[in-house]
Amino acid sequence: IAYGRGGIMDTVIPHQKSSSSPTGVFFYEQCHKSLISTISYFEDHIDDFNPRDISKHAHNFSIDAFKENLNTAILSTLDQPYCDHPL
Repeated sequence: IAYGRGGIMDTVIPHQKSSSSPTGVFFYEQCHKSLISTISYFEDHIDDFNPRDISKHAHNFSIDAFKENLNTAILSTLDQPYCDHPL
């Protein structure tokens, strides 16, 4: 359960009718009514959340995954020519 703004929007798969492997739910107003409503919604739909799917998705943001993705980006950059334009 997270506030639905910022970077979290890129990391959480929201629970929606079309989402087959949701990892969370958002509340969009920073007030107690919105948070309480979202908690109730989560509790009503708790069976739609699979702990294994959530754990697998969270691995995408692990330190090991970050290192692997950074290494891939660096190596692919090094494979590119330094300058695309002739001197």
